[in-house]
Amino acid sequence: MYFATKSTDISNMIFDGGSIETAPEFPGGQNALKKFIQECLCYPADAWNDRIEETVVIQFYVEADGKLSDFKIQS
Repeated sequence: MYFATKSTDISNMIFDGGSIETAPEFPGGQNALKKFIQECLCYPADAWNDRIEETVVIQFYVEADGKLSDFKIQS
């Protein structure tokens, strides 16, 4: 697994995931992330009523301090 960094001084470097000691984690873990998504997701009423489902892939960076930035919708 490989990770890219957004830091300006080393923006073109790629790091092997094996060298990372602690993987990033949502505060409170996976269950807290799922709860956050459920509480914050705004699903269009028409799509909900028509039972329309879609997959959305979002790319983002995890900064050194754990904050997320540079969100991009991929699909």
